[in-house]
Amino acid sequence: MIRKIQLLLLLAFLQACVTTDLKTAERMVGQWQSDVGGFRVVVEYTDSTVRVGENEPVGYQLVEDQLTIAGAVSQLRRVSFPSRNLMLQVDPVTGASHEFIRVTP
Repeated sequence: MIRKIQLLLLLAFLQACVTTDLKTAERMVGQWQSDVGGFRVVVEYTDSTVRVGENEPVGYQLVEDQLTIAGAVSQLRRVSFPSRNLMLQVDPVTGASHEFIRVTP
C-alpha cells in the first residue's frame, strides 16, 4: 500500500514537471521585442527555433527554465515570465538580465 502511494506521488510530481515545461515552452512561442545596444530587435520563437531580426533561425532547447540556444557558440539563459507579455532571460554566468516584451498583433 505504501509503495502504491509513493508511486502515485512520484507520478504526480513528474506530471507537474512536464506540465510546467509545456507551459513555459508555449509561453515562449511568438514574437518578442527588445532593445540591444540602443537598437530595437524582434525575436521570434517557434516551438523549436529562434530567429533574431532577419537572421537565419537557430535551434533551441528548453528544459524547465533553462534555455540553451544553438549556434556557433551555445548560449544558456534562465527564462521567467513575470507577466503574460513580459519575458526575462538571465545569463547564469554573468547575471545579466534581458527583458523582452511580447509583440501583439
